[in-house]
Amino acid sequence: MEISVKDVPTFVFFTAAAILALDPQHRIIRRMFFPSMQTNKIGFFHPFTQDGGGGERVLWSMIRALQEFMPFVEMVVFTSEAATSEELISQARKKFGIKLLRDVEVVHLPHAWLVRASTWPRFTLLGQAMGAFAVMWLAMRRCVPRVLVDTGAPEHAFGYPVANFAGAWPVCYTHYPFVSTDMIARVKGRAEMYNNQGQVARSWWRTLVKLWYYRCVALLYWV
Repeated sequence: MEISVKDVPTFVFFTAAAILALDPQHRIIRRMFFPSMQTNKIGFFHPFTQDGGGGERVLWSMIRALQEFMPFVEMVVFTSEAATSEELISQARKKFGIKLLRDVEVVHLPHAWLVRASTWPRFTLLGQAMGAFAVMWLAMRRCVPRVLVDTGAPEHAFGYPVANFAGAWPVCYTHYPFVSTDMIARVKGRAEMYNNQGQVARSWWRTLVKLWYYRCVALLYWV
């Protein structure tokens, strides 16, 4: 049977409808986008494990505790650092005095720079949000854990829908909000600061646009 060009949209529609009807859990669609099968592992999404801050202490403390109480579960660390499991374990011991009980699986994220604020000199929040979505997408294509713990920055929240769609259960440890009321108040008060340049602060219409922009991003973050 031949299908003419004008019949293609109808064919695509009914094919998609059949897939959705026969696959209510969207397993087929998931596998199309995320070839890695879901694993009974706990993943830790922390792209910048080399920063040595409080977030890294939380990361390694959580892994150490879970290794002790759940020895049958493998741990996966999603990081941009080009390091082996042994190197990360050594780093945790030297910087924080935390000794892991066994190796962790490492999934490298070469595109993690997309979530850096410095990558987006303009529309930084929106850029980080899109970057987090993209980085999470690439991460889930490499490994889909049963549970994904985010111990990094709040902008990673924009990648949670991707993780959830891929089959992981997102859990987060968030230090601070992505858009705070203080940030909005500074823009509204037209105060010149690192996140509110003079050309914006001195212009009433640019201030209105930025306030609208902040509130839209805050709404997306809340959703």
